Amino acid sequence: MDKKYLIDAAANKKYVIGPAIIVLIAIVYFVFFAGYSAKINALIEKNTKAKGGEDAWKKVSSLQISGMMSLGQDVNVPYTIDQKRPLKMCMEYEFDKRRVVQCIDGDSGWQFLPYTGRNVPEAMSKEDARAMADTASIDGMLLNAYHRGVDIEWLGEVDVDGLLADKLKLTMPGGTVRWLYLDKITGLETKLEYTRTIRGKEHTVVSRYSNWKTQNGLLFARRTDTQIVGDKRSQFLAVDKIIVNPAIDDKRFEMPVHHKPGS
Repeated sequence: MDKKYLIDAAANKKYVIGPAIIVLIAIVYFVFFAGYSAKINALIEKNTKAKGGEDAWKKVSSLQISGMMSLGQDVNVPYTIDQKRPLKMCMEYEFDKRRVVQCIDGDSGWQFLPYTGRNVPEAMSKEDARAMADTASIDGMLLNAYHRGVDIEWLGEVDVDGLLADKLKLTMPGGTVRWLYLDKITGLETKLEYTRTIRGKEHTVVSRYSNWKTQNGLLFARRTDTQIVGDKRSQFLAVDKIIVNPAIDDKRFEMPVHHKPGS
């Protein structure tokens, strides 16, 4: 979610990159879809084949991902992400001995953020829910992107950390813009960029993907490092375990009934 901040466990100050952001940008699985230009389709197809193929990804109905992520100030915590078709996702971790939960179910989302002083789950704002929904799909940002109204442009070849990459501009239905870089040789994601406004000033956020490993015939980036341009501090998300097609009840993604507004 683009408007969530991390709490500095040592000084109780707000950071500008939230755990949900790191998680959401870490989970990017592209599948070929014929609807864009031949150039874009070729890039998506190459990426898809590198990560297991379109048919293999279509067989994935749910995912559970777990590992460690940083909250800043050398504070690292375990996390769990549950995903299920269509557009269902929950991220859960522990901070200051309290459980933190952020979930999306279609177009609506809810969260439980006790470190902010709120002690009951509450609905997300429409803006936050839309931002999370943009990246909550198991297939990522490109599968069926054409039908979801995502505009994709190829911006040419650029240098990324000394390696040649293809740069794509993705404009999501809600207007969010992301710039994705695909390695020229492997076709895999190397970097993601987007901008966000913090205290009235626009910042560029950059994430880098690494440590690609196979699970059930599918290729995943096992580490994502995220940083705001101009800030020496960075945060990471490391994947330790991936379960493909676990049984996940739909109620996992629903806000507790007795906490819903007006109930």
